[in-house]
Amino acid sequence: YASGPLLASWLTLDPASKELLIDPDALQTFVIKNIDDLFDDAPQNSRFEIQAGVLTEIIPGRAGSAVNTGKISSVFNDRLRAIQSNQSPSYSVLRIEVPVITKEPQITAATIGHYQITDLIGTARTSLGSSGASRRTNIKLGIARINGLLVAPGEEFSAVSIIGYVTEEAGFEPEFVIKGQESVKELGGGLCQVSTTLFRTVLAAGLPVTERQNHKYVVGYYGPGLDATIYGPHPDLRFINDTANYILVQGKVIGNEAVFEIYGKKDGRVAQVSEVKITNRIPPPTPKYIPSTELALGEQKCTETARYGQTADATYTVTYATGES
Repeated sequence: YASGPLLASWLTLDPASKELLIDPDALQTFVIKNIDDLFDDAPQNSRFEIQAGVLTEIIPGRAGSAVNTGKISSVFNDRLRAIQSNQSPSYSVLRIEVPVITKEPQITAATIGHYQITDLIGTARTSLGSSGASRRTNIKLGIARINGLLVAPGEEFSAVSIIGYVTEEAGFEPEFVIKGQESVKELGGGLCQVSTTLFRTVLAAGLPVTERQNHKYVVGYYGPGLDATIYGPHPDLRFINDTANYILVQGKVIGNEAVFEIYGKKDGRVAQVSEVKITNRIPPPTPKYIPSTELALGEQKCTETARYGQTADATYTVTYATGES
C-alpha cells in the first residue's frame, strides 16, 4: 500500500510529452523495500568465499519470483495519462495488480570477473566464552545466513533482512535475549553476537554505519561500547558499501570465537576506533522482590542479575586517501 503523498513523490515531468509520469527509480526503490521480501521463492544470488586467495562460488544462485516493475510503471502511466486528458475520473483508491515475473540472479559465478575482490579490508572476532549449545547453534546459523554475501557499491546491508525469519523449523533454539530491561528466552538468542562481531568488522573496514543500537546493559561476551543488538524489524545493524567495488562478507565460527572478514579492494582509507571510555557509573538499585505462586513458601529465586549503569563512548574515525576524514 502506498499513500497519496508517497505516490505524489514518485511523479516526474516528462520533458518531451510534458506529462506527469512515474519515476521508475522511485518505484523500484519502493518495490525492493516493501514487496520483494514477501516472496518465498525470490531469486537468490550466488554466495562466495575466498579460498587460497581466490574468490570462489560456494553456493550457486537460483532464479525466482520478482515484481515486474516495468509493467507496473506502464499501468501507472496509462492511468495518469487518462486522468490528465480528462478521459478518466480521479481516483481515491488506485488498485493495481502486482505482476510477477521469473527473475535470474544478478550475481553468479559467470559474473565473477566484475567484482575485483582482492584484499582483506576488515576483520573482527569475539569470544563465545561459556556459551551453551543452544546459543552456539543460533550463532552458527546466523553467521551461515550472512557468509558469502556480496554487497554492491552503494548498496545498504541489513542484518535483519539477510538473517531473515528466525524459526524453529530453520533450526533456531530458545536462548536468552535482552528484551526491554530483562533477559528472557526466545528463539535465536545469541544472534546479537553475530551483529556485534559484524559491527566491529565494519568499523575495521572503515565503512559507514547507518543503523546500530547498543544493548540495554553490558553483555559479558563482548563488553561495553562496541556492541550492536538486533531484533527485527528494528533495531537493525545496517551499513553502506561506499567503496567503488563489490565487497564480500565472510563469517565463520573458529574454535571458541565468532569471526567475520570483509574483502574488497583497498582504496587507501584508514579506520581507527579509540579505546572505550567509561563514565557516569551508577550502582544498581536495591533488590526487588516479587511474589510468585510458582515457588515453595519461603523459597527465593534470582531472575535477573543486578548491573551497574554506565556511559560508554568511543570515537570512530575514517581517513580517506585524499586526506579527508
